[in-house]
Amino acid sequence: MMKRAIQRYFRFRKPFFVVIVLISVVFSLQFFNSLVHHSLPLEIFDNDNVDTNKVIVDIKIQKCFRFGSCNKSPGWDRVSKPLNMFSKSIMIYDYHLVVKREQINQANRIMTDFQLITNPAAPKGDGWVQESYENLISWKQYTNTNSPTFESAQLIREVNILFGDKDLHDSRTQWDFQYQELPMPFNSLLPVHLSLFKLSRSEEQEYIQNFTNFNVLKREGNIITEKPNFRIMQVSDLHFSSDYEVCDDRACKSDTKTLKFIEDSLESDDIDFVVITGDLIDQFKVKDFKSVILKGLAPILRKKIPFIFTFGESDSNEFNNKNANIIKFQILQFISTLPNCYNYVPNQENHVHGLTNYNLKLIRNQNSVPSAIFTVLDSESHKIDASQINSLYRLNKDLPQNIFKLLFFHYPLPNFRPTGKFKLIGSYNEKHQLNTKTSHSYRDDIVNCGYNVISVGHEHENDACVLSEKHHPETKESLNEAWLCYSGITGDSGVTKLNEDFDRKLRVFEIIFDNKRLISWKRSSNKRIGFDYQIIHQLI
Repeated sequence: MMKRAIQRYFRFRKPFFVVIVLISVVFSLQFFNSLVHHSLPLEIFDNDNVDTNKVIVDIKIQKCFRFGSCNKSPGWDRVSKPLNMFSKSIMIYDYHLVVKREQINQANRIMTDFQLITNPAAPKGDGWVQESYENLISWKQYTNTNSPTFESAQLIREVNILFGDKDLHDSRTQWDFQYQELPMPFNSLLPVHLSLFKLSRSEEQEYIQNFTNFNVLKREGNIITEKPNFRIMQVSDLHFSSDYEVCDDRACKSDTKTLKFIEDSLESDDIDFVVITGDLIDQFKVKDFKSVILKGLAPILRKKIPFIFTFGESDSNEFNNKNANIIKFQILQFISTLPNCYNYVPNQENHVHGLTNYNLKLIRNQNSVPSAIFTVLDSESHKIDASQINSLYRLNKDLPQNIFKLLFFHYPLPNFRPTGKFKLIGSYNEKHQLNTKTSHSYRDDIVNCGYNVISVGHEHENDACVLSEKHHPETKESLNEAWLCYSGITGDSGVTKLNEDFDRKLRVFEIIFDNKRLISWKRSSNKRIGFDYQIIHQLI
């Protein structure tokens, strides 16, 4: 009786039951799609350090079942991220680029170009080979190693897959960036872009020599200049994301506006070096951090200006992400590979707080004694700790005192909240209590090491320089003074709570060697002018 009742129940409800099962499958696939591609704690890196002895001889597309293993053919390597990594459509397959590499002296035919498009018409030029895969068409160009033009042919050495909107660009030297939108199954159009590292045989020696020369400077922490003046630009709190713009009822916030501001400032102020004091990216608004970093640094990379970076909390979503330390390491690992970047990954024996702690010496006219030093610290967990202060004493103990010394990090010292009457130049709007465990006494340690200025970011609506000084108890003479400066928020996409229309800023420092003077000013995004010029330090 019970058995017949159950049979009748399912016989009359079978179509309904099938629909329920299908809906469950759909939601399960959506869930796994999100789980697999949006919640991975570890970034799998492409080959960012290019091996110039190897070349790519072929590129193909490989289709892999998303929830199983996918064997690769012998001799082929998978470019780490699938093309459909950030698809919102339901997909049970991933689509990978796979490349075949060979030693350059063993290859017979080498790729010189590769494009993924939907147009069946060949790109401009001769010698294109077509290969179709579902609704994608790949076009390939090759050169033979016995060709008379082989030495000058642009050989593909590496391939990166980048993800981003129309403001994304890869400005690394020798990288050929291809902006495109690729059609995936279910009519999903994805902003997936290829960037190809190309280098001809005739360019190899110069490229390797330049790479080697810069890495010698980087390893020794030296910046060389023969100019009468030297200008450092500090940018902070850029908050780049994967989005082109974010709009609300009032206005649209745009990374493009930030990029234009930086590019104009680099040009107008003839900048020699850039210091990025944290919150370069907004981790919780980033799909692929490599792509967003390349977007944010495009003006600096394009002008081939040397730079250094230190972390803010938003770069890794430090206080809301259990994998923040892993993400920090991965970001630093990638940034350290970029052209003209002075960052490097510290060795395991390093016991200094944070990751991005560096000291750079400005060497003028091949002198053995530096004319200035720029020190960068990592204010991880909103603090500077004793290990960093001890390192400052060590690196400064053998340096002369009559040189300019500048110190940069992200989160302010507690001394950036002075009491009573004090001198300042600029806007000082955010006055809430600082959430830091940094000791007040570290300000004295830093000044005792000879630093003339400490410049930070983090507080978006502060752009002032505050004179921090102590006075002789009897003569009231100013002693042990230093300027505590803010850069102000540079990024249009960052939030300003007190004034939503707060003008974005950046700070410039200039060393004038003949006058033995260190000066500073700010540049305005809206007005595109320099203002609040001041003397930071005058050497005797």
